[in-house]
Amino acid sequence: KKVGTSSALEDFIKKFPSSPYSQEAKKLLQEAKDKEAFEIAQSENSLEGYQKYLSLFPKGKFAKEAQAKMDDLSFRKAEKENTPAAYEAYLKAFPEGIHKELALTKKKEALQNMVKARFEAISSKGGSLDAQIQNFREFIRTFSQPSWQGIGDSWVKLAKNRIEGLEILKLKSQKDPQKFEAFLNKYPHHPRKLEILHAFHKTIKSSLYKADPWTIYYYKVMVWNLLREPKLTSQEIRFIEFLGLAYLSSGFRLEAFLAFELAALKHLEFGEKENANLAKAMARDIFYNVLQIPEEEQNDWSIQKSFLKNFSSLDTASLRIKNKDFYHLFLTHLKAALNKSDTRDEAMFVASRLGMEDYKQEFLKLASEKLLPFRILEGLMVLYKKDNAIWDSLLESEKDTAVVNGLVGLAFSHDPRGLKKIEIISSTHNNTLVKTAIDFYRLDMGDELGKMGLYKGFLSNQEEVSAFSAFALRYSQRSIPFILIQKGLDKGGPLCKVHLLSYLEREGFPPKWASHIGLFLKTDNEMLRKQAFHTLKKHISQVGEHLTSLLSTPPLQEDYLRLMGKGGNKKYILNHLDEVLQRKESQKELVLALVESIIYLGDSTLLDQLQSKLHPSLFKLCKGILTKEDDLKTILTFFETNDLDQKLLVARLAQEFGNKKWLTPLLEWMDREASFEYNKNLDQEIRYGIVKIWLRSK
Repeated sequence: KKVGTSSALEDFIKKFPSSPYSQEAKKLLQEAKDKEAFEIAQSENSLEGYQKYLSLFPKGKFAKEAQAKMDDLSFRKAEKENTPAAYEAYLKAFPEGIHKELALTKKKEALQNMVKARFEAISSKGGSLDAQIQNFREFIRTFSQPSWQGIGDSWVKLAKNRIEGLEILKLKSQKDPQKFEAFLNKYPHHPRKLEILHAFHKTIKSSLYKADPWTIYYYKVMVWNLLREPKLTSQEIRFIEFLGLAYLSSGFRLEAFLAFELAALKHLEFGEKENANLAKAMARDIFYNVLQIPEEEQNDWSIQKSFLKNFSSLDTASLRIKNKDFYHLFLTHLKAALNKSDTRDEAMFVASRLGMEDYKQEFLKLASEKLLPFRILEGLMVLYKKDNAIWDSLLESEKDTAVVNGLVGLAFSHDPRGLKKIEIISSTHNNTLVKTAIDFYRLDMGDELGKMGLYKGFLSNQEEVSAFSAFALRYSQRSIPFILIQKGLDKGGPLCKVHLLSYLEREGFPPKWASHIGLFLKTDNEMLRKQAFHTLKKHISQVGEHLTSLLSTPPLQEDYLRLMGKGGNKKYILNHLDEVLQRKESQKELVLALVESIIYLGDSTLLDQLQSKLHPSLFKLCKGILTKEDDLKTILTFFETNDLDQKLLVARLAQEFGNKKWLTPLLEWMDREASFEYNKNLDQEIRYGIVKIWLRSK
């Protein structure tokens, strides 16, 4: 037997129990067994082997090493299983183990993987939207517990986002406006808010055809949420215009006007100048329609009461005050209301509600610095004509513009106090515009010298003076000698000519002047061009033959054909019809203009002669307009054509002849135009058509 082994030592102890070396032999025997047991455990290198060694030698020489080996083997086992439970078992067995930190990290990763697997299982499970939402809510409840803090947070957040996405899908599928409102209230800053608003719009758009107060309410909810967004596209700003259309369909024209004004401001704010101009044009169209209330109704007490009631209920006072056209309209109605005992108190209430005293200071400041538009001055007289201090302060100013405003104000309010101050003003202000304002005031007070001064003034080389003089004569309702008008049209500035043409539009003119006025249709000045057009349009039936040579080339020829149709000049239309029919190939634009003029004439037999020149759908549509048998299917089909000129024609016809059946394709196209296939002219004509159909139907 080997020396020093446990067997050799056991034999020695048995043979020599009383030997003086027996105690030392026993000690050596214990050490040998310890070593041999550890070597066996090492050779097995298992948890069981090291556990057996420690059970035999809990305080053995190799106990710490065995513990370390068990620690490492336990961690490797947990690492192999890679489950939270396995790492937890290791940490429980070795709370201060050599792999403690790594085990804690691995346990967290395993827990996160478990959460991820649970999330992916729910995601792939599918099912109904409600079932998916419920599964994710249970997931959130489970992994939002304190024990999961720092582990499932990111997945809980993702689950919440997934629920929001599912709720959006549910919203879109349910098409319930109340649910959209609730969602927006619940998630006011949702990252997909604009997408939700688009879906909301699609849900409620169909009810625009009804005079439904809930449609107005839901569009107001949409617009309120929209205005809180930092960046908008023109398509989203269109939702404000749809609010205006909702107001319009219910007969609230003033509110519709303000909605389009607000849309124009938002378009401008985000750099959409063309869309701003279009929205502004819609607002103007509604505004002018409101002004076209028959004169006999303007003084009707119920009309004034209704106006005041609508006006005082609006919640955009700052926008109203800033808009000059609407402010003038308000003052016109307010003036009538103030003169009626039945509406005076309510009118005073509205005036005070709008903070007129605050606005007075702003007006004074503006009136001192620049010449105010006449319509604003005229409207302000209604409120301030008895406030002498206002006009005195302007007349006593050293600034010429302030004095001019003061004199115009006195003239508008027919206040005789200025007569005493004219000499002082004349001696201290040599400005020609001031002298023209004095002439205007004198004329309004019945002094014919004032008229002669204005005659001289509107032939002045100073554009501002000539324009002021022309306006003053037009406003004063005095007749202007045609010889002076001729000189003004030849020598006056653009604004002077505009006022003179406006005068001729109202009073009429010799037919032979038509060709001269027609020359202004070719000017670059848009205001002058438009006024010339309106002046000729008003008297087209009397002067049309004098324009033939001027308007023989496109596009003026097409515009003129339309004018002749509206003016009822059948002879001119027949001449062009014969010309078109004799040609094998006719210019498309001319044919379409001829069709439009025939529809204005209302002559179905003339349209029949053009049938071979027209697309079948277009002929059917135009025939339906003339026979009052237009059908929705034809209109819808026609708007799918790729021919822009034909679509422009239909959009213009909608303005004059469209009824509520036309609203479906027009509104659909208005939505479409905002996103693609955009054409500015078509967009404008369509939007005019929508507004005019509703204005005509109320």
